[in-house]
Amino acid sequence: MKRKIKKQLRLSQIYQYLENDELYLVQISLDNYDELFNGWDATPLKRRDLEPELLDFIEQVGYDIPLKEKVKLSFQLPNAKFDKQKEERSKEAIYNNFTMVIHYINKSLVKNNRKIISYIAIGLLFLIFAYFLRSSSMLPVPLSILSEGLFIGGWVMFWEAFSLFFFVSYDSRARRKRFLRFATSDIDFDYHDEQNQYPVE
Repeated sequence: MKRKIKKQLRLSQIYQYLENDELYLVQISLDNYDELFNGWDATPLKRRDLEPELLDFIEQVGYDIPLKEKVKLSFQLPNAKFDKQKEERSKEAIYNNFTMVIHYINKSLVKNNRKIISYIAIGLLFLIFAYFLRSSSMLPVPLSILSEGLFIGGWVMFWEAFSLFFFVSYDSRARRKRFLRFATSDIDFDYHDEQNQYPVE
C-alpha cells in the first residue's frame, strides 16, 4: 500500500491528478493548432499526421502512467487562437492518428504470427527429417553432417518463433494497449490568456 501511494505521489509530480474524475491530466502547451501536426503533411486537417515528437511524447506518457489508470489529454492554447471548427477537426485528427497506429500494430502482429507459424512448421520439418536420418544405420559422413545441421536449424527456427512471440510481439501488444487507452480517453482544448499559460482548475 505504501509503495502504491509513493508511486502515485511521484506521478502526480509530473502529471496532474484529478481526484473527482480519478484520472491523470496530461497538459500540452501549444501556440496554435498547426503545432499538433506534421508540417510536411499537406492533407486535410482531419487526416493529417501528428507531429512525430508529439506522438512520441504521448506514447511515453502511456508508459509512465500505469494502464489501469485513466488519462485525459488537455491541449493548452491562447484565447486568441480559439476556433471551434479547428478544435473539432483537430480532435478528430488526433483520434484518427491513434486508430491508424493501432491498425499498423495489428498488421505487424498478424505478420509476426504468420512468421511464427512458418518458423515452427520449418523447425518441425527439420527435426523430423534429422530424426529419420539419424535412425538410419551406417549413416555416411555427409548425411551425418546434414543431420546435425538439420537438428541445429530446427532448434534455431523454434528459437526464432519463441523470440518473436515473447519479445517482439509482446512489445507490440503492450504498445497497442497504450494507444487503445488513448483512443478511448477524453481530449479537450483549454484556452488561456497570454500571461497565464495554464488555466486554473
